[in-house]
Amino acid sequence: MYTLYLKNDLVRIHRIDLETGQLKKGTILPLPYPEKIEIYNGEAYFLNKGMNENCKLAKCRLSYLV
Repeated sequence: MYTLYLKNDLVRIHRIDLETGQLKKGTILPLPYPEKIEIYNGEAYFLNKGMNENCKLAKCRLSYLV
């Protein structure tokens, strides 16, 4: 289970520990304004508009500190 926070045009993804209900330290996606974020196998996949307004698929490995 994950939650997203938007701050200063960047998205931070936190994992929720289902046993304790606490948030684990999150990862900031490196590109501003990501769209349609999907998380699969420890990586976040999302669309991002480049300078020429074409959408590109990007991915970011989610790293969490235990």
